[in-house]
Amino acid sequence: MIFIDILSFILKLVPVVLLLAAVYFIIADEDKNIFAMIKRNQPFIKQRVIPLALAAVLFFGVSFFTASAEEALYCKVTVGLNYLESSSGLNPNKTKFTASELIDDGVMEKIIAQGGYDVDAETLKGGFTVRPVRINSSVSLDKPYVATEYSVKFSTKNGLGSLRASEVMDYYETALKEYFTETYSRKTNVLDLDFSEIETADYLDINDILTAKAEEVERYMLAMSHTAGTFVSSESGESFRTLYKKINNYKGVALENYKSFIMQNGISKDRQQYIVKKNYQNLLLDKDYQKKHGMYETYIEVINMYERDMATIVLVPTRDKNGEFYMSRTKLGVDDFSKNAEDAASSASSYLASIESNNNIISVLQSHSDNQALREQAETMIESLKTGLSEYAQLAKETVIEYESKSSDGYVVITDEEQSEIFAAGLKSAVKISIVFLAALVIFAVLKPQTSSKTQGREQAL
Repeated sequence: MIFIDILSFILKLVPVVLLLAAVYFIIADEDKNIFAMIKRNQPFIKQRVIPLALAAVLFFGVSFFTASAEEALYCKVTVGLNYLESSSGLNPNKTKFTASELIDDGVMEKIIAQGGYDVDAETLKGGFTVRPVRINSSVSLDKPYVATEYSVKFSTKNGLGSLRASEVMDYYETALKEYFTETYSRKTNVLDLDFSEIETADYLDINDILTAKAEEVERYMLAMSHTAGTFVSSESGESFRTLYKKINNYKGVALENYKSFIMQNGISKDRQQYIVKKNYQNLLLDKDYQKKHGMYETYIEVINMYERDMATIVLVPTRDKNGEFYMSRTKLGVDDFSKNAEDAASSASSYLASIESNNNIISVLQSHSDNQALREQAETMIESLKTGLSEYAQLAKETVIEYESKSSDGYVVITDEEQSEIFAAGLKSAVKISIVFLAALVIFAVLKPQTSSKTQGREQAL
């Protein structure tokens, strides 16, 4: 690689040296007349046409070799952002997108892990350059340009000579897709159920725990059914809507049957402790009930203090959509009091219902005694409920992952640079520098002073 760098530098330096020499010839000439110098050197130019052509061909060959070798030191791909929000300059989660995310530290670390490279993320990142791909459509203030395609180039220069550019870029493609999937795909943590708290809970509390977990999965499936209502898993044949219905049925049938079994038989792990717990809950609930009931009565009393006529005559002139006047009833303080009274009554009723439910549980537990056979049956039901809910949650998770893999795989579309493009880039670079060299060589040739007549005669004899 060092040899190629030196050769590339020399090729760029040669035209500069030739042009500087030509400038020196002009300065050193007595007349300093460029046209006269060209006229004097015409015989020399005619004699050196073939050597000049050969020099140009040789220079082009060396330039093409060097340019091709330099092209081999880097690899380039085009990364296209393939999701709806990209046209607005956003990420899939609607946060602002920046081109630096294409070479994020997380992507670099994945590349290092895949290749087992002995470099840090910052050093590896130094080998990457990211540029937006230009578009032909017009750009204006009304229609600003938002890049959705980027050219990503990796070079083994800058202390990365021990790496292979093509290999690094292969790892980059995999790492970038993984990064986008992990960063912007839907999280499925809620579907990883943990039943550890069930171990110490009493039988009725277990019902509440399982119900809460089932409702979390149920809400997730309902949200997904709104997002991807037509998606059907190719693996299970399930849709998010069918999974939602199955979990809803699990709550309404399996959990209700379990709760009914516990209540009918008054089963508890620690009967007396559970009764004490429910009595304490009732004490707290009663305080909340008394507070809300008192607020309700206060609001009712305030409402009754308003005179009926005052509440009926407060009207204000108002215009409708057509500009016509009409008398509109303004909102009075009594309206707010009515709403607050309604809310307080609703809360008080809820607290009262909870108290009655706890009293019912206490009554059932007090009327039954411990039965080991029934407890074993309850434990069997719990295991069955846990297994059933776990299966639904796992099926839901697999369906979400399958949906994400099919939709998020299109987050980024990566196109490798064709070999013909690499050849064309090397050829284009060689042609450019060769044209500069030929121009500099011709200028040098036409301005170079004639040699002595003896030397010139020897050259003509040749």
